[in-house]
Amino acid sequence: MKQLLVMHAADTVGNVLDDVGAGETVCWTCDGKAFSARALEDIPFGFKMALRPMAEGEAVVKYGNPIGFASRAIAAGELVHVHNVAGGRGRGDLEHKEGRV
Repeated sequence: MKQLLVMHAADTVGNVLDDVGAGETVCWTCDGKAFSARALEDIPFGFKMALRPMAEGEAVVKYGNPIGFASRAIAAGELVHVHNVAGGRGRGDLEHKEGRV
């Protein structure tokens, strides 16, 4: 099984510690509990994988902090990168539209 690095219980993504192929099982521990999920697609070393489903607009959380927002629905086990995450910092359009900073 492949490993995933998760640093905080609130995280919605973790970083894979090796290249992961579609269909492979990835495991991680957080707060002393063991978890696993199947990768839905190939995920290169160091990239992020969704730990659970995220709705469009939901905060993507890494290291216990939001790093952006899902630009579309993201399934558990999916690669999380620029194609499905939008940054939230410095986005005046979001600040006025949705109260985000």
